[in-house]
Amino acid sequence: MYTSNRLLGGITLLAGVAIWLAADGIQIPADSHTLSPQFFPKLLAAALVALGGLLFILGQGQPLVAVLGKIRQPRNYQLVGCTLLFTLAFGHVDYRLLCPVYIAAALWVLGRR
Repeated sequence: MYTSNRLLGGITLLAGVAIWLAADGIQIPADSHTLSPQFFPKLLAAALVALGGLLFILGQGQPLVAVLGKIRQPRNYQLVGCTLLFTLAFGHVDYRLLCPVYIAAALWVLGRR
């Protein structure tokens, strides 16, 4: 039986591998004598791989079915909708106006229990 921690560990592990592969494409200047631009993305990727692998191996937590049942609540879909609208409107509406509106909408959605 899969547990929530095992699923989260697998997703984190895959995200770490994806970030590592993406960081390989960063160009390193020939005259660079300090940390390369690849250093911090690869450091983050290594931490994600280590923590994700640990979660995946140890993987004790709630059963996956119980966790997924909690995620499928309407307020979570509303929050995803607010975030999608925020992302799509970001290029068209001023940041100073959009952010407080998004935060207020997200707090209103998350505040209802």
